[in-house]
Amino acid sequence: MVNAFAPVNIAWVKYMGKAADGPANSSFSMTLCGIGSRTRIEKVGESDGLELDFQGSPYVPPESGLRKIHAFLSNAEPFARFLNMSGFSSEPVHGKYRIQTSNNVPAGTGIATSASGFAALTLSWLQVLAGARKREWVDLYRMDPGGLALGAAQIARLGSGSACRSFHGPFVEWTSGNRILPFSKSKEKYVDFILLLETAPKAVSSSEAHERVRSSLKFACRNETTVRRILRIKEALERADEQVLSREVKREALEMHELFHTSEPPFRYLNDSSRFWLSGSWSVGTPFVDAILTADAGANVHVFLPERLAHPFEGFLKDRFPECHFLMAQEGKGAVYDCQGL
Repeated sequence: MVNAFAPVNIAWVKYMGKAADGPANSSFSMTLCGIGSRTRIEKVGESDGLELDFQGSPYVPPESGLRKIHAFLSNAEPFARFLNMSGFSSEPVHGKYRIQTSNNVPAGTGIATSASGFAALTLSWLQVLAGARKREWVDLYRMDPGGLALGAAQIARLGSGSACRSFHGPFVEWTSGNRILPFSKSKEKYVDFILLLETAPKAVSSSEAHERVRSSLKFACRNETTVRRILRIKEALERADEQVLSREVKREALEMHELFHTSEPPFRYLNDSSRFWLSGSWSVGTPFVDAILTADAGANVHVFLPERLAHPFEGFLKDRFPECHFLMAQEGKGAVYDCQGL
């Protein structure tokens, strides 16, 4: 039995659209602490091939997701190559494996559970492939989380592109050239308030959105725009320039959603509540006027604030918007092993 936990990462600059072997544009995200996916894998029987069983799992992906997971775990070459480079042998895996996954945020609502799910799945499966040396593998990963996490991240992105950003923190850049660049030069620490404005699975999946946005006339110059925006955001983080961060991150979110609105066929994620929060009108006359606002491919809105403003904003939400359900998360460090059951 093996276990891993991976956090969600929330993009301040979005990856949207796929190229031949990676993202169509560079992206930049903040890793959250304690919010994400926990995955446990246990061998429960023998088989000539690889069989996956989600019986009893708190979260069972839809049929398309199950096919994607099976294809991902059946692709033995990247797992074997990475383990061999790290001094571990990897034999083809046969048998029946039970996978149990739980998310502590609603799946399919634009809160990046696909990213956290594939990151946790990748760590768990590497542990399975390490076989009798799985404890040694976990110890090595814990001693060198930075280096080994970069290799694991490159595997995870084959399942879900943005999963590669869930292995480090507090910030991660993923370039259009497939480089994964952790960033930790922020002058402030930030807290994410996840406003749960819609908890039902979205009608247009993120995978489908990646395909549709290519039809938008606004898509062609996106990578050039995001590279410049990431540079401005990094510089603003280093000097704690909240006005620049607020402006750039919100503009990025609105531009991404404009891609959805101008695709063929067009589609929308934002609802009236999303637009109210993204407008920032609620913050006028408050200390939160420079809050960093974004929304991923879904209706839920993220409000990022410096840690020093987190407690006042929590009180503000409970007092002014008592009907608004929300979660809070500080900055996180990335995916980890949980040795329970080893």
